[in-house]
Order: sequence, then C-alpha cells, then structure tokens
Amino acid sequence: MAGVLVAQAAEQLAVLAAHERVEVHQVDRAGRRRHRLSRSPVCECDVTFAGAGRVCQAAAMPSPADAPAARTQNARGRASRARLLEAAATCFGRDGYAATRIADITAEAGMSPASFYRHFPDKTTLLLEALAGPLDALLAATGPLTEHSTVDPEAIVARNTEFFRVYAAHRRTLRVLRELAVSHEDGLDEIWLQRRREYVDRIAGWLRRLQAAGELRTTDVDVLADALGAVLDQLAYTRLGLAAREPGEEDIATLGRVAGEIWIGALTRGAGT
Repeated sequence: MAGVLVAQAAEQLAVLAAHERVEVHQVDRAGRRRHRLSRSPVCECDVTFAGAGRVCQAAAMPSPADAPAARTQNARGRASRARLLEAAATCFGRDGYAATRIADITAEAGMSPASFYRHFPDKTTLLLEALAGPLDALLAATGPLTEHSTVDPEAIVARNTEFFRVYAAHRRTLRVLRELAVSHEDGLDEIWLQRRREYVDRIAGWLRRLQAAGELRTTDVDVLADALGAVLDQLAYTRLGLAAREPGEEDIATLGRVAGEIWIGALTRGAGT
C-alpha cells in the first residue's frame, strides 16, 4: 500500500513540475519530504511521499493560463490583486521598472512571493495593468477638446490643465514611461510608442477637423500634432514627474496656462490667411 501511495505522489509531483518549479521546504519527524510549489497558480497543497497528508489534485485544477483569471473572481482575490497593483505603482515609481523585483512588490504589498503568480504571469503584465488606468485617464482628459472643430482658447487651457492634473495624481507611475521609451527589453519601448500614438492621433484628428473648417493652416498636421503632444509630455515629465515636492494646484494651473498659450499660438498663426 505504501508503495502505491509513493508512486501516486511521485506521479503527481511530476505533473506539478511540468507546470512550475517544485522545492523541498522541510523534512518532518517521520523523515517524510514535504513539497510545496514555490510559485504556482495551479495548487498550494502539500504532497508527502510516505502517504500521510493530502494528495495533490493538480489534474483537476485549472491550467496555469486560466488560474490568474479564476483567482480574481472572488472578493478576496480582487482585493489581493488591487494590493499588488498599488504596491507595483509604489515600487515602479520609486525604483524604476528595471530595478524593481517581484519580491520588492510582494514585500510592499505584505504578501508572499508565491502569491504574485496567482494573479500575474510576470512583471511586465503587472506594469501594463498598473499603467492602464492612468494612461486612459490622460487620454480622456483631452477628449472633450478634440471632439470640437473650433479653436477655443479657454477650452484648450482647461483641457491641458486637466491633463497635468491627472498626470500629477499618478506622476510616480507615469514617469516610468520614459524608462520604457529608452528600453529595448521585451518590446517595452514599443509599448510606450503605441500608447503615445493613441494620444497624438487624437490630436491629429482634431487638427484635421480644424483644417477642414478653415480654422487652421499648417504644412503637416501629423508633425504639428506630435509637437503639441510633446509640449504636454515634456512639461509633465520635467515639472511634475521629476519634481522634488508634490505639485500643488497653482503649479498645475501654471502649466496648463503656459502649455495653452503655446498651443493657441501654434494653432492661430496664419489661420484664415
């Protein structure tokens, strides 16, 4: 009987090892080696070679690809995922993407390293999710402006001010984008370019509507859109992202006004002539 149990345990450990690395954590008083997955979304139970204790039911568990999604379906899983995202934003903003380890994130979240893999397959996936909300908010900040076909100075200043306000709220996380821009690791530079392209394309679409309405004269809409976006990008990064102190509302209002003046000057120069 003992031989059968040993064979069953060994077979199931082989199944687990095919998914994730298995480590020996301790030897109990009876000399039984107890194994626990060091990082696995598949199973958390112990397996003992002497037959005592629970036998892992890995074959009945979700696959590693499905497990992170399954973990987030309950309130506890969602709370753990949110803690990891918040901790990641803190670590990435403080130490940068490259220097941040998964162990740093889980320590900041007060969770075990093994728990990370129940929610995210790797650090890059976590970074993208941590950035998704702030980037969507930045894009939405200029939405009302770029839906119109007129040059409204007050609206331009108001929308640019909102852009800086959103950036300031997430400045430590968003400044990691500059690190991605110069990184050639795992296509991270392309991630930054893709998200920025969405923003610049929205500005370009607005400029074309202005052009069609006779409100704008320019030799190249796409370059102008890139330049206007760069004004916001650079000011946000240097004046907010790298600021030694927390930006105040006065700082944000000043940036919105100055950026607005630059935009208005570029858009009205030569219009109607």
